[in-house]
Amino acid sequence: MTADLVGVLQSDPELWVLGAALAALLALIVALIGTTLRLRARNNRTQARWIGLEERWQPLVLASIAGRISDADLHAQVSPAEALFFIDYLLRFARRLEGEERATIERLARPLLPILVARLQHRDDEFRARAVQTISALGLQEYGHIVVAALDDRSDLVAMVAARSLSQPGTPEFASAVIRRLARFRQWRSSFLASMLARVGPEIAPSLREALLDPNTDIAVRVVAADALRELNDPESAVPAAVVLSTTSDRNLIVACLGILMEVGHQRHLPPVRALVSSDEPIVRARAFATIARLDDQADLSLLRGAMNDPSPWVPIRVIEALRAAGATTVLQRIAQGPEISNEFQRALRSEAQS
Repeated sequence: MTADLVGVLQSDPELWVLGAALAALLALIVALIGTTLRLRARNNRTQARWIGLEERWQPLVLASIAGRISDADLHAQVSPAEALFFIDYLLRFARRLEGEERATIERLARPLLPILVARLQHRDDEFRARAVQTISALGLQEYGHIVVAALDDRSDLVAMVAARSLSQPGTPEFASAVIRRLARFRQWRSSFLASMLARVGPEIAPSLREALLDPNTDIAVRVVAADALRELNDPESAVPAAVVLSTTSDRNLIVACLGILMEVGHQRHLPPVRALVSSDEPIVRARAFATIARLDDQADLSLLRGAMNDPSPWVPIRVIEALRAAGATTVLQRIAQGPEISNEFQRALRSEAQS
């Protein structure tokens, strides 16, 4: 039977090739199954080891938090081979704690953090990023200069992890370092970067105002600074925003500064805004008209009525939204009475005024 099969295969080369291919495929499948089983067994062993270590460490860490054992006694229970596992365990523990308990975890991690500092020289980007993240979480005050240096890492991933790690509530001392490197992250959305900076809190506002006013700062960075100031509702940013409106022609920066004035501006800041209602950019006209409508309860009705007939439909929409947000229903009604307003817009304005 076997001889007959060999004879058939030898007489038909295509069957021989097909048989060889099937045999190779079968061997590959067997090899993949074997590899999968080995990896699963290794993962199970690692998981079992993790569980064993955590069961051993948890009562010791809790005893340390309660002040029942010294740091030296706890560290004596962690072998050098287990140090990285222990740091990772402390990191997960710290994320669930605040106040003095969190401070205790950071103190326990402090003698081990030089291990992570050494890993910042690792060739793998993800290793370095993980090290930066952990150092920031457990020892930012002591190793802040190390994290700041990571802003210049060759990897954008590591640099962004460092920027986010330095942009935490209550860390304004690192704000200038992050802002100076913002141009590196221009591929990220401005809104994301602005929210990252605003997370620091109002203490970062002076650095943001400085960046906004500096004509030598990258335009993209100034836009981020303006957006962050708007998110912070920083009242002192209204004057810088008005100054920038008078000195820049960049559309994005103009829109960002108008956004600041929409939130914290006053009528005295409107002169440079009024100059923008004749801009060639529809988005600038829309934001300028809306800012005037929002801030000036005695706004020039003829000016706002003209906005209703702007070539861009977004302009009247933004004006209506701004007037409604300001509670200026009387102004809406008076605009609707203008003879130059179409019947369609008159109906829309009356509806907005009554709603």
